[in-house]
Amino acid sequence: MKELKKIYQKIGLQTQNKLQEIFKVLDLSYDNLYNIADKKTKDMVNVKIDEWNNKGLLTGYFGMLARNIYGKTRAKNSEILEVLIYGAYIEEQSKLDEYERQIIYDDMNYYYKEGQEEVNRASKKKNPILDMNDILFLSLLAMNNHMGYEFDAYIEATIKINVDQLYRQAILNIQQQQELDIDNPDFQSILKKQSDKKLNIKDNKMFGSMDLQIIELNNKAKIEGIKSLDKEAKVRFVAIEDEATTKMCQSLNNQTFNINDWNTFYRYSKNNDRIMKYKCFGLIPGLNLPPIDDGFHWCRSKVQYVNNSTLKDNNGIIVPYIRKNVVSGYNTSKEEEAINDAINFLPKKLKDVLDKNMKFEIITKNMSDFNYSRYDSKNKIIYIYENADKYEVIHEIGHFVEDVALKNNKDYLKLKQELVDSSKLAQIKRDNRTVYALKNNSFIDEYQGYIHCNNINEVKDRYGRIKPEYVTEIFSESFREYFENPQKLKNKLPRFYNMIKELLK
Repeated sequence: MKELKKIYQKIGLQTQNKLQEIFKVLDLSYDNLYNIADKKTKDMVNVKIDEWNNKGLLTGYFGMLARNIYGKTRAKNSEILEVLIYGAYIEEQSKLDEYERQIIYDDMNYYYKEGQEEVNRASKKKNPILDMNDILFLSLLAMNNHMGYEFDAYIEATIKINVDQLYRQAILNIQQQQELDIDNPDFQSILKKQSDKKLNIKDNKMFGSMDLQIIELNNKAKIEGIKSLDKEAKVRFVAIEDEATTKMCQSLNNQTFNINDWNTFYRYSKNNDRIMKYKCFGLIPGLNLPPIDDGFHWCRSKVQYVNNSTLKDNNGIIVPYIRKNVVSGYNTSKEEEAINDAINFLPKKLKDVLDKNMKFEIITKNMSDFNYSRYDSKNKIIYIYENADKYEVIHEIGHFVEDVALKNNKDYLKLKQELVDSSKLAQIKRDNRTVYALKNNSFIDEYQGYIHCNNINEVKDRYGRIKPEYVTEIFSESFREYFENPQKLKNKLPRFYNMIKELLK
């Protein structure tokens, strides 16, 4: 990509020189901008259009515009200015095409072969690793991207936008009686923004529309490589986990998808500002295949092959959740799906701990004397009540994490004590009964301050302070919020956010 950026810069300078020649040759002013071009100017542009035609450049909107000017006997200077600016951009792209295609092919071929290699590593087979053929390469370029364009149409649309921006600035400068000079800060600002929008590399990080295009094409190529050896494969969505990770990618992180079958999954939607349920066949760019486009950002996520029996990745084995102690006589598919979706949110380290230490049981109102999900610390069982969603499951997993990782942690106990001490005791209505709870503006919700004891004197120490061990939802609600709405948790309880982040590393 750095090589591509250098090519863009080199050919971009050539285009700037060409634009300066256009400004100089036309010598436009406010007085003659909308006049009919003289014969010399019209003959000059017709020769240029013949040249473009011989090079095969008169395609799409630009071809229509140029032929229209060619056929006019009374073309205006402003129209000739527009078509010449357009031609400069088209010629620039014609020089870039060969470089771009080769670099894009090399990138896609690398990921195509990586997909095959991941299948081989997981299945312990030695299938031959093949290069991507030209037919597949061209067919992937011809597929619509996450914005609804095929690759060539996207390039054409981008060129038109760039031409319009530069042409409008040229008209504005002429109207303000400024000399047209490509070195003018107005033009240089436009050209820099266009260049950065296409591909920008800063501190070894890449941004820009071309980067997004290549990310998508690479992921598509990787899936084709996987599919060439395992047509019924699944892939795992892998998000880069840091401060810049969006909630869209975070909600998809570690979820698995069929590449050749239907997928039902939950994902955060920025447009709707909530977790939503989706269903699609295979992987759809922008929906469950990077780059995810609900809310513009520079998506860095990728997909990895998973084997149905072992779910291997580059770092070892990720143990799939297998429900234990299955109840009978009740359709538990919805709750089972919620458990699996919750497990898929978690990092490998925590998944392994759960697999070794935790059991999940699904219950209904006909099978128990309690009607809520809960965590049994003594027996290390999480009971999931009917119709629970994945965030309710994550809440209960939070109880387990607190139990095994934090109950003797002095820093955590001090933090919890401080939060309890800064809260006010109140009575609230819950499930048609009056119960005690703590009130604090930092709490995620009312339930976070819930006290699991009806005898208020029992929960106070000898100094009259509330004992933190009775306020049992503080961590579990923070843990749930870390996955469901991390920014809210970070704003309200930043120390809890950082603590959970460290725990999950």
